[in-house]
Amino acid sequence: MNAIEGWLEATGLPAGVHGGTATRGFAGISGLPYGRANYGERCGDAADAVARNRALLREVLGLAHEPVWLRQVHGTAVVVLEGSGASSALPKQGSAAPVADACVVRGRGLAAVIQTADCMPILLAAEGSDEVAAIHAGWRGLAAGVIEATLARMLAAPASIHAWLGPAIGQDAFEVGPEVRAAFVDADPGAA
Repeated sequence: MNAIEGWLEATGLPAGVHGGTATRGFAGISGLPYGRANYGERCGDAADAVARNRALLREVLGLAHEPVWLRQVHGTAVVVLEGSGASSALPKQGSAAPVADACVVRGRGLAAVIQTADCMPILLAAEGSDEVAAIHAGWRGLAAGVIEATLARMLAAPASIHAWLGPAIGQDAFEVGPEVRAAFVDADPGAA
């Protein structure tokens, strides 16, 4: 994919798989405080601006179909879509967004999409397959097993899966309390 302003291209993915993350500088029309490329319906931005931003994303990236936009809740639910871009694989127009923090797609022409602010976007793509997953990985979802839940829904052999970790908040810019550490260590003492 050619360089696109405001788009960070994912690297290390299998041949034919494209992915990445849109920054606030990507094509869009939202104003402050959102940055121009806001896709979130629950943050207070105007609904028509969000709809236009989503249309611009689809147009600039050349997506054949509207991505499935999730209602993310920092959990472990995974939506799975199958089909070769067939509209039957997509939720019906006007239906509520699926509540999930990961999306697995199987078939060409379907896009796995998640939204992040400071949480980490993770893209998984299977070698020799049309299977791709996008994961919204905040600390609550990570501690609860959102990555494991997504891998469990994928058909590809784990050894064939490539992962791309997108930009996220880090230790130099964000401090957490002992409850966050406890969430990981209590579930797996090896995490200490």
